[in-house]
Amino acid sequence: MSKFNILVGENYEKDAIYINDLVRELSSTSEELLASIKIVSESIDRISKSSNDGSEGTNDIADKLSQIKDRASQVRNEAYNVKQSAENLKDFASKFKV
Repeated sequence: MSKFNILVGENYEKDAIYINDLVRELSSTSEELLASIKIVSESIDRISKSSNDGSEGTNDIADKLSQIKDRASQVRNEAYNVKQSAENLKDFASKFKV
């Protein structure tokens, strides 16, 4: 074998070792990146769920406020009816002489 062939073989081996190390490093970096992406994705999912829960809570509050408004309107109407009845009773009672 010639010296040239030996040098080519040695350079090929060095290049192969370099490429192998580079691929291992890239694989390790890819795994770290994947783990980071998974954490970010899970965080986004939790934020989305919290946002949805908050939205549902806000909707529940709005529904309850609407119910309170309706009940308050009913109470107002009943109070008006009671007032009218009291005035009618007062007028009726005033017709009697004691």
